[in-house]
Amino acid sequence: MPELPSSQVLFGYARDLCAIGARRPGTPEDDEAQAYLLERFEALGLENVRKEPVRFHLWEPAGRRLDVHTNDRGFDLDTEWLHLSAFTDAEGVHAELVDVGAGSPEAFQQADVRGKIVLADITYGEMAYEQLKHLATFVHDPDDSLAGKGQPTTWLVQSQDRILKLAEENGAVGVVLAFPFAMRPFLFCRDADPMTGAFYNLPGLVLTKPEAKRLREMIRGRKSTATLVQTGQVKPGLTYNIVGELPGQTDEVILIGSHHDSMWEGATEDAVGCAAVLGLAGYFSQFPASSLKRTLVFNLDAAEQIQVLGARAFVEQHGDDLLSRLLVEVHVEHIAWEVLEDEAGQVRKTGELQARALFVADDPRFRMLAKEMVEEHDLRRTVILPTDTPLGVPTDATSYDEAGYPVISLISAPIYWNTDADTLDKIPVEETRRVTHALADLVRRLDQL
Repeated sequence: MPELPSSQVLFGYARDLCAIGARRPGTPEDDEAQAYLLERFEALGLENVRKEPVRFHLWEPAGRRLDVHTNDRGFDLDTEWLHLSAFTDAEGVHAELVDVGAGSPEAFQQADVRGKIVLADITYGEMAYEQLKHLATFVHDPDDSLAGKGQPTTWLVQSQDRILKLAEENGAVGVVLAFPFAMRPFLFCRDADPMTGAFYNLPGLVLTKPEAKRLREMIRGRKSTATLVQTGQVKPGLTYNIVGELPGQTDEVILIGSHHDSMWEGATEDAVGCAAVLGLAGYFSQFPASSLKRTLVFNLDAAEQIQVLGARAFVEQHGDDLLSRLLVEVHVEHIAWEVLEDEAGQVRKTGELQARALFVADDPRFRMLAKEMVEEHDLRRTVILPTDTPLGVPTDATSYDEAGYPVISLISAPIYWNTDADTLDKIPVEETRRVTHALADLVRRLDQL
């Protein structure tokens, strides 16, 4: 009888990946993670295990600095890169620093930012879970734990996009973004595309909430200048999707995936998703091929966090073969604890799972099976959503959905995703086992359709 993976095995996979460090595309750590996943796929008994190349323009930063001067003092700031923005030379850009607050068009006009460096706050909206319920086809929240609650919409970046656009249109020479949390973020310019080599035209840096507060206290009521340095280079980049297969009786495909890159330790973004896929691969590899109706393809996408490059490449490379025979793509990411950040910037777990969405393609069979999975395995705080709501389908499942392929995608959005706070303690170990076993049940039932 095939054995489902234990919570210890699943957590071990995630721990191994996190131990590598930040698995940023095109870096040695990225290469190490790929080698680990390739070896695990082979050891688990998958066939036709391979690396599929994803070529891109690698934005490789080298140094950064933000020095600010007022009439009577000078000080430097602790910053993060604004990825995919313009590089400067070693001297950087030197200009007056102006604070435009939340970066409204009126604030940009009043500040007259031409030839200046702009300081602006990124703001996120709040989505009440009741709003999600109105869009949902099913909600599993037996304890009513979502009632009256919501979360910051950190995946909706209109504020950042607006600031960057207005800064460029109004003639600014640099941008400093203030992140609304104390965690160190990974932020990138969303209009840039490393696949084509298009990058943002201004240099930029990012401040955490405490550092932005310190800066504003220093410059309040004083005219200030800043020197912004962000050095680096753009060069040919190469990363890989990691793929393995289990042949069935037919060549119709169920695709099972997550992504392997991360910008920090990446416990829930997305070592835990990789762990679930490895667990599913190990489980189904115990089945004789004669017991599988369909071919199972396991794919761990590269470079999800820079414009879903891996998924885009997979869609482009396999539109005429694997994907032409696709039943559905089953995707899993961000099995996570919920946290709150207090006024002091301390992150603490609430003891609740991070609420999650299960995006399901418009097929009554898939919706029925998804609902049964959530109920039977008691996947609490789960909202089942169609793929055609205003939310779309987040993360690399987006590429499959937008190309017209059906998806069943489980994902949450903890406030610490893509920050240095995404550490191993944010993985709910027992829930990872529960979700992986639930997905195993779902795939079995999909295969029986």
